[in-house]
Amino acid sequence: MGQITATTPTSSRVLLITDPDHQIPVRIQRTGQRGILRGTGKDTTKLDFIPKNSAVKKGDLLESSGLGGLFPGGYPVATVTQVDRLGDNPYLDVTARPIAQLHRSRKVLIISKEPLPTKPQEVANGE
Repeated sequence: MGQITATTPTSSRVLLITDPDHQIPVRIQRTGQRGILRGTGKDTTKLDFIPKNSAVKKGDLLESSGLGGLFPGGYPVATVTQVDRLGDNPYLDVTARPIAQLHRSRKVLIISKEPLPTKPQEVANGE
């Protein structure tokens, strides 16, 4: 869905993967090719840095690559919905739809690199 950017004892703020300020390194599951998935500010994302000679096609699954260390590798992120060639541009214009139902989800799985507090007093005491 995105990345937690702020927390309080009762809520969290999430930067959705469709936000124009969000980018995530991904790989095309079928081919292993890597790229950067960025938000468009709408309900879609764009896959950047995919060369014209790539074998990417509609329906390909994009998963987190694990590069950069922020997101673990292997999680489904989006599905390619459109692949276009743009004249002399050396890269393809690839559009993808997020796997997560961003406007309908009521529950999410939070993955943390650091252990999360298990007791309410740990949060209150700042431990």
